[in-house]
Amino acid sequence: MRALSLVVTAVLLGGMFQIAMTLFGARIAGWIWGDGEQSQQRELRQLTGLMMGCIVYAVLAGVAMALWPAAVRYLLWAVLAYVIADGRYTVQVIRQQWRGMLLSLLYGLTCFTILLGYEYGTSRGENIFWSIYKLAAITPGDAPQGLFQAQFLHYGHSLLGLRDFSIFDRPFLGGVVSQAALSAVGLAPGQQFNEYPADTAYAYVALWTWLNA
Repeated sequence: MRALSLVVTAVLLGGMFQIAMTLFGARIAGWIWGDGEQSQQRELRQLTGLMMGCIVYAVLAGVAMALWPAAVRYLLWAVLAYVIADGRYTVQVIRQQWRGMLLSLLYGLTCFTILLGYEYGTSRGENIFWSIYKLAAITPGDAPQGLFQAQFLHYGHSLLGLRDFSIFDRPFLGGVVSQAALSAVGLAPGQQFNEYPADTAYAYVALWTWLNA
């Protein structure tokens, strides 16, 4: 039951976050490209919606971290409330993009299922990040990079065990998004660097599996 709970929580977070950022980003893309029905405008909204949603979400999370860190945990729920409140536009986006959204959700689920096959099969690694390494040759130092950054954003130099590990060799967008999303469901990483309970690690992996789907 514990394993099933881990998987269900991770799948719900990954899928929910992808949908939320797609719908949120579609509204932002509509402001930028226009809400018209011309094919070019629709295509631009569809192509840039998820990206726009994630970027604006990261900016809002960064501002919250700087000014009011406790508010970060409520950001995802605020975005969902906005998407629901903007019901007419949200329904319009879903009608226009439901096929693409459904395919992305299913593709993310397929990728995560393949990973779980390794994680719970004979090829499993020491943890889910080592399973990713065995499956895709992405090192356990690269796969959780956004999680490393999320820890640093939350704990700063009080983070235990960081030593000389470099987390500054790439943009912090992944760390900001990870920290804000995981905080929303009470799964923010702890204070010990590179030590994560299974539910946090699974949720992080699911989050980025669906965002990259």
